[in-house]
Amino acid sequence: MNLKDRGNKKWTSLMLVEHKKRLKELKEKEKQMEKPELDDQMKEEINLKMKLAVNKKQKIKLTYFADHSYHELKGEISKIDSVKRSIKITNNYHEKKINLEDIIDLTLL
Repeated sequence: MNLKDRGNKKWTSLMLVEHKKRLKELKEKEKQMEKPELDDQMKEEINLKMKLAVNKKQKIKLTYFADHSYHELKGEISKIDSVKRSIKITNNYHEKKINLEDIIDLTLL
């Protein structure tokens, strides 16, 4: 006898609406990632690459953390704002502002 287990689906008819909602929230929370902590050496390396990219107007690939997940962005650094601790990346006439604390990795292209 080969029975396929359907997980929580077989029990949903017996659950209250609040229980279904809570299970959905728990599944969403499991998908969320935590922001990694960079050491000083990694931060310095990212900083040097940023300066090099600005001086040579070189394209970059930036990995940053936002909304509990990783995101990648390619383009050129148009502005570094040391007061607001952010940078602006321009690609195909779109501009995106990223906080320096959210940057995980930077690669020169």
